[in-house]
Amino acid sequence: MILNSFDDLNALLNGLFPAFGATLAESLHKQDDGNFTAHGLRMDFRVFYCDHIADFGLAESVELFRVIEETVAADADDNNPVANALRTCFLEDISSSEVGEASKSLMGPSSRAYFDFWHVWPSGPAIGYIDGSGSPSER
Repeated sequence: MILNSFDDLNALLNGLFPAFGATLAESLHKQDDGNFTAHGLRMDFRVFYCDHIADFGLAESVELFRVIEETVAADADDNNPVANALRTCFLEDISSSEVGEASKSLMGPSSRAYFDFWHVWPSGPAIGYIDGSGSPSER
């Protein structure tokens, strides 16, 4: 399943993690019309994920990262705002945390490559680019 819209992303997150809905009710990222951008939704989910990772079942976590991988891998040209949100507001954000370290084994090759570029836990920030071409989204 490739996520192409906010509705796809919202349905996935609320389907896998029903308690996430309570987080959205209190969100600071909610727009005036009550909706969210994909980036705002991902920022809220990142906090929820980090706070509740110990509560998740393996099946839900595997499915989450399977869909992240399919969505990120299908968007090599960075044209899909949902894939961009998954990269910048989730993978990049968890890369500097113990939660990110714990999640590495669930990532597919495309999402892991993006994550690894930003990964700074526990040894400190990476030095330089892997192949000198710029950020992962510029490749």
